[in-house]
Amino acid sequence: MKRAPLGELENEVYSLLRKKEKASVRDICDELQNSRKYTTIMTVMNRMVIKGDLFREKSGACYLYWINKKQSKKLAPILAQLKEKLFKGNTSEMVSYLLEEDTNITEDELSEIEKLIKEMKSK
Repeated sequence: MKRAPLGELENEVYSLLRKKEKASVRDICDELQNSRKYTTIMTVMNRMVIKGDLFREKSGACYLYWINKKQSKKLAPILAQLKEKLFKGNTSEMVSYLLEEDTNITEDELSEIEKLIKEMKSK
């Protein structure tokens, strides 16, 4: 069965969890800083556990959630296909496009990208 793409709130949760090792629903609510209700975020995160996108464990009175790395690797074939179709397999063109088109990229994000490039060079 083909897997449905992540929804908007799922993408936000996933993005925040990529930056943290583990987080509670309250942590995610605090990070989102919007009108989303705690119960809505909790429901979405629990559904992501059911779908296999996240793991969770009990920690005191709450659960801590983290990304299922094996599940996240399923994005690789999709990205590889996009890279091949849109950029003729050229990674630097794909990265260049993403950097040039994202007018909201922050200094922190650029620093993180530079850090990732340095890590890749050292491998």
